[in-house]
Amino acid sequence: MKKSLLITLITAAMAMSANAQEETGGAGSATGGTIGGLSSAAVAGGAIGLSVIASVAASSDGNSTVIVPPPPPASCEAGDDLIDGVCYNVTDTVTVTVSNSVTTTITVPVTTTYLPTAG
Repeated sequence: MKKSLLITLITAAMAMSANAQEETGGAGSATGGTIGGLSSAAVAGGAIGLSVIASVAASSDGNSTVIVPPPPPASCEAGDDLIDGVCYNVTDTVTVTVSNSVTTTITVPVTTTYLPTAG
């Protein structure tokens, strides 16, 4: 199949060169080889272009696979945990209250969440 398309392409190119030699009246004349402003050389060129496209399509194996690179790994700031696509940061807030010479210390864990950065 590929060889027959190549032969067709070569034959069309040879036919176009033979037609170019037989034309009369010069390149700018309105008669010799033009139909409605479309020259025979343009028609032959279009035929050759279609032949090239057809040969490329015939040469395609059709089993090409597109390889998509994996996305860069998501990362959180140092010390934070990445769980189910969300970064978690747990810090302890210590509150010291002095009232009537009694000191009360309260430790409250504070969790902040944010989306990881790519890369």
